[in-house]
Amino acid sequence: MQNLSFEYPIFLLIPILFLICLLFCKTKAKEVKVSTLKFLQSGYKRYAFSKVLIFLIVLFLSIALASPIKNKTTTTYKKSYEILLALDVSASMQEDNRFLIAKKVLKNFIKKRKGDNIGLIVFANEALIASAITNDKNSLLKVLEKLNLGVAGSLDTSIYEALYLGAKLFNKSAKEKVLILLTDGINTTNVIPLDIAKESLKKQNVTLFTIGVGKSSDYNKDILQSLSSYLGGEFFSTTNPQGLEEIYSKIDSLKQNNALKEYITNISYYYKYFVIIAIVLIVFYFLINKEIDKFLLVSIIVLIASLLNLNNGKKDIKSRFSEVSIILDISQTMLAKDVYPNRLEFAKFQIKKLIDKCNGAFEILAQNNKTYLISPKTANKEGLKLLINKLNINIVPSSLEFNLLNALKQSNSKNIVVFSSFYKIKNLKKIQNYINRHNINLIAYSLATKKGSVIKINNNLLLDKDEKIVFSKYKDLELKAKFLDYKSPIECDNFKSAIYELKEANSSFYIYIAFALVLIFISLFRVRR
Repeated sequence: MQNLSFEYPIFLLIPILFLICLLFCKTKAKEVKVSTLKFLQSGYKRYAFSKVLIFLIVLFLSIALASPIKNKTTTTYKKSYEILLALDVSASMQEDNRFLIAKKVLKNFIKKRKGDNIGLIVFANEALIASAITNDKNSLLKVLEKLNLGVAGSLDTSIYEALYLGAKLFNKSAKEKVLILLTDGINTTNVIPLDIAKESLKKQNVTLFTIGVGKSSDYNKDILQSLSSYLGGEFFSTTNPQGLEEIYSKIDSLKQNNALKEYITNISYYYKYFVIIAIVLIVFYFLINKEIDKFLLVSIIVLIASLLNLNNGKKDIKSRFSEVSIILDISQTMLAKDVYPNRLEFAKFQIKKLIDKCNGAFEILAQNNKTYLISPKTANKEGLKLLINKLNINIVPSSLEFNLLNALKQSNSKNIVVFSSFYKIKNLKKIQNYINRHNINLIAYSLATKKGSVIKINNNLLLDKDEKIVFSKYKDLELKAKFLDYKSPIECDNFKSAIYELKEANSSFYIYIAFALVLIFISLFRVRR
């Protein structure tokens, strides 16, 4: 078994000493009268087999006494950087394959930054949050992989808006904040003035690195250089997109994570398995010899006591928090206005309230027949709320369907809150089986009222595929979940806390095993006298 070792390997010598004693220790056997040679032969076989059993019992108890363990060490960081990557996604980034090369370089950069929390902003006509600041690198890489040019428009370049948005995303409590902005253009929008963007970053103590890619005439070198200098960073430029790898490597070395590391070792103890085998062999020994020795009987009781004592060890709780996946229905039924101003906006308001009052890490998923990752798991509340504000049913192709099973499969948490109209949910049995199999704590928050509502889009009634008017109202689902209506608050106690703890096995277990071994030795040599 990988990483298996012994805490007290010296006790592995006991079986060898036992064998030496069997061979060379002079003991006087008890006289026994027998009537036939056949009986003598069968008695000798039973005697020999009994000695083999005793040896195996001693062997397994010695291994248990040596305490086989398996160590699993994890590293946590007491101090790390918060890094925001701002990427230009305007149409000009298509030139010289800049965009695809930039994505590849960012991917490598994210993988290098162990222990750091990283977020992603994209900008063109407007600045958008692609991912709030998170330590979930795998989900962040998935978001980056799916990014395409034009996701934030294509004609303009909102550099100052991206900087201002970045300032709002950082956690105020974070001590080391870094923003890295890459662009191949000049700011062409007037949403946020330069001074406002600059001062918002200064107020947050953010270090800014700017990168200009392409011809020097394409971007404003003076402004980018001035911004970086003012905010304690550096300006870099390259005419060749291939040079981006070198630039990000340089930034990586300038802001190297010298975080204090905390090593947490979780020790798994395996002695109990060898104790159980020894108990079974002692019982078998009784059956072979057709008599119960009181010393061996007491040894069984002692060994059972060692197993019952497993949970009396010390527990060192390292952290306690909730991890929650929020699934938001963005199907067309969420435009119904039976709750004010409509179901979707009401759901967004409730989600922001939930994030504000509950401590933990939240993952946001949107669903309308397909599931979309809006934010990886993060405790950055401000970033999450900014993302939620921008959610609407037009961010993806519209649909009437809500595929709950698909959303559950995409989620990365045991605590799941679903905000939905729950309109014509399919595969209820499969959903329930999935919930049971993965031990999911599901809270279903229905936005539909019992009165119900039709849905209007551009003053036209929404029709389904059969040309019938869509009417959505509250309906009980045959699911074992906590159901809440739109009037009910969600309490933080509804979520199971994730508890990370170190367990130190009860240090007294070896006393029980050692005592059992002494009893077995007494039993053996008592029989032979």
